[in-house]
Amino acid sequence: MRTRHKLMSAATALAAVAMLCQCQEQPYPVYFLTEADNSVEGSRFLVYHNGRYYVRQPIITHNEIAKFQSNIAPDGSYGVSFKLKDDYKLRLYQHTQANIGKRMLPMVNAMAFSPMLINAPVTDGVLCIWNGLNGYDLRRLSNKIEPVNEKMEKTRYLKENPRRAPFMPTDTTKEKDSQGRTFRSI
Repeated sequence: MRTRHKLMSAATALAAVAMLCQCQEQPYPVYFLTEADNSVEGSRFLVYHNGRYYVRQPIITHNEIAKFQSNIAPDGSYGVSFKLKDDYKLRLYQHTQANIGKRMLPMVNAMAFSPMLINAPVTDGVLCIWNGLNGYDLRRLSNKIEPVNEKMEKTRYLKENPRRAPFMPTDTTKEKDSQGRTFRSI
């Protein structure tokens, strides 16, 4: 009888711990996509944004970022510089060397930001989002990525997201390739 009681209380405690873990905020995924060569071949692996196609497989994700630092953009929003871990600097250099003339699309939590033109290889291991983030985004980024100056960043954090939920588009027709597959749009 006592063993059954201990097992039940242990199972209840385990369930409570599992529920607490699920209630924690998940980190904002950060990733960078590269512009694709051809929109027809391999279309199921492409993402469409503002008239351009990007390869869905990211070259850099939040797992490869060591630190971030925010700055205030001219429009009042925040921009962020991401410093990569040392192991990934060479990977970024080689990728940008091979893709000069293409664009790189930064994304945070499935929100696309202004694409950057790759005009030279990135040698310092730093990638930027120039504007469009808010204090809520910065706070959520700090859950997974360490800020360079934590004291300064905490003054910019917001507890609630000031963005409204997006409206459904009125035009729901999807663009399709020659085989009839739809392109994923952002």
